[in-house]
Amino acid sequence: MKTNFLDRRCPQCGSPAEKIHEGLTIGEKCTRCNWSVVTTYIPSIEQDDTLYSINLKNANHHDKDQIKAISKIAGINFLQARNLLQKEKIIVFKGKATEIKLIKSILENANISINIHPKFNW
Repeated sequence: MKTNFLDRRCPQCGSPAEKIHEGLTIGEKCTRCNWSVVTTYIPSIEQDDTLYSINLKNANHHDKDQIKAISKIAGINFLQARNLLQKEKIIVFKGKATEIKLIKSILENANISINIHPKFNW
């Protein structure tokens, strides 16, 4: 017989069990007694050891928001970022999947088109 997770009961006292998901810990605990079962959950993106690189498809070296985004990501000042945007085939960041996801969001919010290599599935 298959047990529906929503109807899960404590094996010790029969009270309802509730789901736990805090940080990297997932499991169940009883709502009445001290019974619980937990394990470590590491998201797939954090297990991805691939080194990714982000390069710009198009960026406007006259757009202040885009210059500021590049400045923030590359850790350079405004003038250096503007000069960088005038070059072709710019790689602005290399890193792991969790870092790339954050940088991708910053660039997309600044309306900068990017390429990520190798293919980025997150």
